[in-house]
Amino acid sequence: MQKAQPAGRPEPLVGHPRYEKIKDLNSGTFGFVQLARDKATGETWAVKFIERGDKACGPLC
Repeated sequence: MQKAQPAGRPEPLVGHPRYEKIKDLNSGTFGFVQLARDKATGETWAVKFIERGDKACGPLC
């Protein structure tokens, strides 16, 4: 099993208007996965972030 998101990686859901991070789920060579809650509906989602250098956060940051 791989470790959850290590320190130093971006936190793309912090301050996001629609989604709030619940916890880190896992990380790997190409990215990481976070469990998030949709603030509007209360639904939970696993959100995968693919690291792309300085563009790792994309439109969520």
